[in-house]
Amino acid sequence: MNFSRVAGLITILCLTPGILYAASTSYSSAYCRHPHRLYFDLGVGKAYDYGSSHSFLIGANGNVLGNLQTGNSYSTPFFFVGIGYRWAQDNNPWFPSINLGLQHRYTSPVNVFGVSQTASVDPVPMSYNYRLQQESWLLMSKADIYKWKKFMPYIALGLGTSFNRITQLFINSATFANQLGGSTNLTSDFSYNVGAGIDYQVKDDFWLTLGYFYDNFGKNKVGTVYTNNTFTPAGRLENANLHSNSAFLSARYLFW
Repeated sequence: MNFSRVAGLITILCLTPGILYAASTSYSSAYCRHPHRLYFDLGVGKAYDYGSSHSFLIGANGNVLGNLQTGNSYSTPFFFVGIGYRWAQDNNPWFPSINLGLQHRYTSPVNVFGVSQTASVDPVPMSYNYRLQQESWLLMSKADIYKWKKFMPYIALGLGTSFNRITQLFINSATFANQLGGSTNLTSDFSYNVGAGIDYQVKDDFWLTLGYFYDNFGKNKVGTVYTNNTFTPAGRLENANLHSNSAFLSARYLFW
């Protein structure tokens, strides 16, 4: 038997199992050498319709002294970092990855202004202002729905706690000669967000995301509202739910 033919036959017999295995393995599985990986996120965005919820000034006897409706909605930058884990099934274009992680978000402070008129308390409109600051810790879950080339639309849900701070409260009312002010107060409340967007896979270990969130940060409260100079307690300030509509851009690094 010709030696070259024997060598060729042996080569074919040796390569056939590997060829058959490769043929049965999808391209994306072969491409993704590390399907399950830790990730780190860094993002920046802008919150719209922020600080537009109304507040209630509650008197010491429990009566509503004023309904402080904010006349404007505000926009302000926010920043977030996140870390978590990604489960992948890159051999399937549907739901190619599921992500679970922890996110910390910081929203830049805004100065909230408004006017309220409560005829039973003060026939003259009251003006008020305060400084609002927010940050939150959320457990984030995210699912990429479909993969088309390097694009993956996704949906996301976050649940956790928001820490809301009101400072520099001042209420200007003709009824109260010394006016009203409030001490700094930090409260925590249940917080959540829901969102959607697009992931873009720049490289195997580097992604960009363009997304949207509806955020609910819970309530803001000032425990004691007092008359300036005399510091006589006049009641407390309670806010309805603080919310925003947020757009953001983030970068993700996937660790080996």
